[in-house]
This record gives sequence, C-alpha cells and structure tokens, in this order.
Amino acid sequence: MTFIIQVSICIWIIFFNGSRQIADTLSGYVLFGSFADKHNYIKALAVMYLIMKILIYMINK
Repeated sequence: MTFIIQVSICIWIIFFNGSRQIADTLSGYVLFGSFADKHNYIKALAVMYLIMKILIYMINK
C-alpha cells in the first residue's frame, strides 16, 4: 500500500508539475532539503527515487 502511495507521489512530481508546486515550500524543504530551491532538482530526485523504488520492488518480488 505504501509503495503505491510513494510511486503515485513521484509520478505527480515528475509528470503533473508537482515539482513547481512543492518548490520553496516548507514541505519541499522537509522532503528534499537544500534541493528544494529549484524544481528541476526536485524532479531529478523524484526520478531517482522512483527508479530505486521500482528496482527494490523487483528484487524483493
């Protein structure tokens, strides 16, 4: 269940301009730290996180 939520948040950030909405907000700084300044950094981190989650899911399957 948490896997689906985490993947859907990553998809929202990557494809539906979630990175622009979360940039320079408190939740952006909590989730992404100093990378929350630019939306491109947030998008890059979300892509890496999504790839890692899928790889971990495939390995554990």
